[in-house]
Amino acid sequence: MSDGGEAATGGSEGGGRPVDWDADLPDYVPPVRSGPARGVVAGGVARVVALLAAGVFAVVALTGTDGADTPEAAVERLFDALADEDVIGLLEALAPGERRAVLDPVRAVTAELQRLGVLGEELDLGGVHGFDLRVEGLELASAELGPGVAEVRIVAGTLHADVRPADIPLGPVARDLLDAFEAGLEPTSESTDLAAEPDAVIVAIEEAGGWHVSLGYTIAEQWRRDAGEPLPAFGQGVQPQGADGPEEAVRAMLDAALDLDLRAVIALTPPDEMRALHDYAPLFLDEVEAEAVEARRHTDLTLDRLETEVVERRGASARVAVTGLAISGTVDGEDGSLSWDGECLEWRDRYSHDRQCLDDLEDEGLPRSVTGSLESMLRVTAVEVDGAWYLSPVRSALDGSVDLLRLLEREHVEDVAELVSDFGMFFLGAGLGGFDFDDEAWAEERWAEEGWEVAPDDRGPPGAECFDEYERALGDEPDGAGPDDIERIHAELDACLHAGDSRGWSTGGRGRRDGAPGDG
Repeated sequence: MSDGGEAATGGSEGGGRPVDWDADLPDYVPPVRSGPARGVVAGGVARVVALLAAGVFAVVALTGTDGADTPEAAVERLFDALADEDVIGLLEALAPGERRAVLDPVRAVTAELQRLGVLGEELDLGGVHGFDLRVEGLELASAELGPGVAEVRIVAGTLHADVRPADIPLGPVARDLLDAFEAGLEPTSESTDLAAEPDAVIVAIEEAGGWHVSLGYTIAEQWRRDAGEPLPAFGQGVQPQGADGPEEAVRAMLDAALDLDLRAVIALTPPDEMRALHDYAPLFLDEVEAEAVEARRHTDLTLDRLETEVVERRGASARVAVTGLAISGTVDGEDGSLSWDGECLEWRDRYSHDRQCLDDLEDEGLPRSVTGSLESMLRVTAVEVDGAWYLSPVRSALDGSVDLLRLLEREHVEDVAELVSDFGMFFLGAGLGGFDFDDEAWAEERWAEEGWEVAPDDRGPPGAECFDEYERALGDEPDGAGPDDIERIHAELDACLHAGDSRGWSTGGRGRRDGAPGDG
């Protein structure tokens, strides 16, 4: 365990106090304002009452029920939180296993975005301003899918949404970006018929003594219906097979992945967080395993070396860093290898041999936020459930997001916002492979404001045609194209972008003003 390393899981509340990721979560109760005390209680009596209250709270939190009495009540609880614009309440309505995977990471991400000026300091996840949501005439009907699993249909109901963008608690960076794009900040109102999709269902599951909405089961059940599959045998799916420790779980997961053993991969995911996957996996595993048998005939990968370190451990969760790794093998008759020593990534195949080190990237002027992202991608979160350790895909992804945000400083975000606001149309065109202006008048006005010499036309924003040509060139190359071919195509793209200087725009991130030299 690292004494002074980065806190890789969760975040810090207030003055840096670490968040307890694994504390049992009692039922969430929205804050209620109380009036002034109506009397004075003697100090001794107050202390006794406080001790009794603490004891009752502990017993309820540890042994009491968590959830609603019926599936319909669980869904009603979700809509109540929605109507209160209560993000924490929405998460509290989820099944405990799913809730534990997202609640603290969401808080940590929110705190980081506030620090970076993207979200406002006044943001309260228990009641987000700028939205007024109302649910009227809600009628629900439920049906059992299996033991402890029920579908809930919305028979009737209307969601009314009033949005006041000016009141949404955005930070100064986000506000400046909206102003730069002259995004409309006029209030809007909209009503939605919640029963308009008769085939849509919300799935609730019974867990911890009560009924909860399950995001995982809702997604899985919708997939099952779209695929025309039968109901699974709930509780009889992939049986969890955890490891003895967090680092052992990482090794077991890598071994299973390299062996193309999806069943073993699923068995190493948490049985509470990924309960839906465990139940529904048998519906597709037979087909996947048959394909894996065929794939193994021309795929042979070996984990030659694995070095790991628990960089943060808090209760029943641990953040594990891969500090050393070596994989080699054959795919479709082609030999290759990949290695990581904690500082440098090296890979070899038939066409290339390359080595990239973090120090080299920093020497080239890349900020820590970029070089640190590679290290963050080589970290995963393991959790302990009933004495065994599993790899959590949800927590790993969310914790990785927190890691990346912690690497950023506010000036980095401000620089990106300025870049996007000055030349955002270029990025939009490049990212989408071309952009058609829906509002030609707006586009012409934007070009005039920036002083670009080239008027907008159906080619899209500056540089879009370069990326269109780049995509065509990649598509024209045969499957056996070597690194020289790819390098040539990249060089052609670079030349096309830099040629834009002569046409009135630059690749340096800003539109070139009349009479000013190009940026790139």
